[in-house]
Amino acid sequence: RILNITCPIRAITTIPCPGCGSTRAVLSLAKFNFADYFHYNAMAVPAAFAVVVFICSDMDIFKKFLTKKVTYAITIPILASDMVYYIYRLIFNLIP
Repeated sequence: RILNITCPIRAITTIPCPGCGSTRAVLSLAKFNFADYFHYNAMAVPAAFAVVVFICSDMDIFKKFLTKKVTYAITIPILASDMVYYIYRLIFNLIP
């Protein structure tokens, strides 16, 4: 926390971002507390995986396996699902 702000996007706009709750979700998952993981943000791990795949696709050792088509085939569905889940959470006020 910096200046008692946990999410800068939420502090500025008063609207939670798609990643809100991700840190608490991953910490809950590390404690094998699956109920809290899904409560905080069920897309935390898939979104992090998509970001890692996207970053690794630019590294020379992964370029052979992670072509542009493969990278997009992995990341786009995950991030699109994340956005649908985010909108669902916004509509039903499910973001803690």
